[in-house]
Amino acid sequence: MEKDQFYEKLNETLIKIGKTREIILLGDFNGCTGTKVNNQVVGPYGETRISDNGKGLIDFSESYNLRFTNGYFKHKVIQKYTWEKHVRKLKPIIDYIIVKLTYFLTYLLHGAESILRS
Repeated sequence: MEKDQFYEKLNETLIKIGKTREIILLGDFNGCTGTKVNNQVVGPYGETRISDNGKGLIDFSESYNLRFTNGYFKHKVIQKYTWEKHVRKLKPIIDYIIVKLTYFLTYLLHGAESILRS
């Protein structure tokens, strides 16, 4: 499936789901999304590189209030990257857990509450 066809199909699926339902997307999106501070989509703990596929994924995610959870939690370097090509010494993050913003905020709040109670 071509990239444009994939996003078209994903867009159709999200429209069918509707705006009130929670959304969780998991998978290899083959794009590097970089890092951003105080951003609704990309967190501060991703990788520094942004690819064309990553830009497209960011734009798509912004239109649906989706957030890449990978970049919002600090990881050890060995656990941070999701793919590695030794020959070219590439270590990108291309696999993502993407959730709707409301789901992410609810998860964080409940997680914080349980930590505070401990």
